[in-house]
Amino acid sequence: MVIYQNPAFGREAAFPDAAETIQKKSYLYNECFGMAPKEVAETAFLRFWCTDDSLHQEIEKIEKQIRFIEMKQGSYVFGFHSLERCVQDADPRRCVVSSVSELRDRAHKSAERTKTAYADKGNSERSRQLMDELVGEYRHPFENTRLGGETYQSEHVVLFQRVNDLAAYLSVKFEFPNGHQCKLDGVFEFKSNEDWLLHDSDESNICFLSAAVEGDRFMFSDPEGTCLKHCSAKADFNGVTIDRRHRRSIADLDRVLNSRGYKAKVRTYLSRSKRD
Repeated sequence: MVIYQNPAFGREAAFPDAAETIQKKSYLYNECFGMAPKEVAETAFLRFWCTDDSLHQEIEKIEKQIRFIEMKQGSYVFGFHSLERCVQDADPRRCVVSSVSELRDRAHKSAERTKTAYADKGNSERSRQLMDELVGEYRHPFENTRLGGETYQSEHVVLFQRVNDLAAYLSVKFEFPNGHQCKLDGVFEFKSNEDWLLHDSDESNICFLSAAVEGDRFMFSDPEGTCLKHCSAKADFNGVTIDRRHRRSIADLDRVLNSRGYKAKVRTYLSRSKRD
């Protein structure tokens, strides 16, 4: 048990060691010691947050359940972003527990979604056929715009390289107005619906980016915005296309195959495939 003097409430606040750890990781740790912003200070919410040991014990139990989910989507870090709606709630304690429980439930649902999506395998013969048509580098130069109407040259770039019969390494960069862009690389696996789905190496924040072949186009899809972590503020993968007629041989294939990024992403994918 660790005892703190809490000037915000003129009393000592006692926290068990485990709860102390949670407090230190929390956005509101310092706020308990007199540095709370106006919208939080002197609220019932902050009072029980800083003095209710049982609340933090309950939070810790729920967080442990999230921590042990093997594969999950989204950012399940409990902090002030999860608490804002509770500040003015009539029952802030209930609201906080509910917020953490919702994070746990989302994590469980996302874990199931991820496992289902990753377990799905497409037809290897069909995959090999498409792979022969797709391996290469795609560059689409175009005239982009800035605020005020100024124009400048931009370029969409997609690199597609075979990993095995069902998987390919893609490096993708799309450019948008005013210098915004989306950029990622990783292993995409062929699925039963004939889309290529990214197997994200970041298991704590899964990006479900898929690429489909539609006639002469590659079309990228991220309808739920799960891949915005790879984009600047006004950029989005969803619905972006690139013409397959821009395909050419990969300019420096040896550099790609020997790059740290390629080796790491392929190694993670192959290791996960064996595990699954």
